[in-house]
Amino acid sequence: MRLRQTRSCVLVLVLSAMSVGTTASTASTAHAAPPKPAAPPAKPAVPPPPVAPAEPALTDALTGDAKADYEAAKVYFTDKDYGRAYLKFQSAYDRSKDARLLWNMAACQKEQRKYAKVVPLVEQYIKERGDKLAPAERDGAEALLAAIKPGVTSVKVDVSELDAEVYLDDELIGKSPMTAGTLVDLGPHKLRVKKTLFDDFEQQMNAGGEAVTVLVKLTRTVHEGRVLVKAGKGDAISIDGAVVGQGVYSGKFPSGSHVLRVSAPGMRPYQGDVVIVDNETREIPVALDRAETKVIVPTWVWYTIAGVVIVAGGITATAVIVNDNSANKTQYAGPHGSLGDVQLSRPPLGFHF
Repeated sequence: MRLRQTRSCVLVLVLSAMSVGTTASTASTAHAAPPKPAAPPAKPAVPPPPVAPAEPALTDALTGDAKADYEAAKVYFTDKDYGRAYLKFQSAYDRSKDARLLWNMAACQKEQRKYAKVVPLVEQYIKERGDKLAPAERDGAEALLAAIKPGVTSVKVDVSELDAEVYLDDELIGKSPMTAGTLVDLGPHKLRVKKTLFDDFEQQMNAGGEAVTVLVKLTRTVHEGRVLVKAGKGDAISIDGAVVGQGVYSGKFPSGSHVLRVSAPGMRPYQGDVVIVDNETREIPVALDRAETKVIVPTWVWYTIAGVVIVAGGITATAVIVNDNSANKTQYAGPHGSLGDVQLSRPPLGFHF
């Protein structure tokens, strides 16, 4: 019994010694390890960005004349008067520069089936709205462009002269030179180009699916017309003092007034003004009249003798009187005296047969 108690005491002492040694070793090891650095202080929390205020509706954002135009445009749009609605939306945009109005303008053009005008408006709308455009709005705009673009194409007009006005379907689309093409709807169109001092260019064209370039060569306008003179055979024809032909003549002259003369020997000449008009023919028939013949009687044929006018056979009468007086020997018993000289007025120097 005592042996067992002795062994138990020894075991307790050994376990106690091991416990003490382990504790001492642990304490010695803990004492030898370097101290851990202190944790840095926590950073202050960053506050979240402020929430941007909601964008006011278009009706509330517009003021003054821009608002008045916008309200009028809505009335026209509701009444399906899309042309006037577009003009009012455009006026409101010009006054306010609110890009949301571009979408309304595009809607007006779409309702009128002017798809080529919808594309640039929607593209401008996307560009100007930028970050303000919600993802759903951007997706809707891009989907609209994807649906419309297959129905339009580009037409470029290359004009030979600078500063010429280019019209498509009677709408001015620009002046030459036009470096970029113009979007048009597929189908027939009328192209017209105008410039002062040049003839108008006009052409019907059919826009297909591919882009096309139209070459336009303008021709300088010539202000002239044609004159056709029909006179007698051999009659000399002159215009502005220069002989141009005989009998029948046709030629071009600058527009305006010109002097025409037709003449022939023994005929009374014709002279008159001729007005020539651009691109027209002026026909002038001329028939000359025969010239009048005048007979001039010399003045020596006329005499006054003792107050009596004597011509041709009158001289014979005088001779008879003289012969009668010479034959009559009877003395004249009448009154005597002289009647004197009586001057008679002369007849005209010439007369017509």
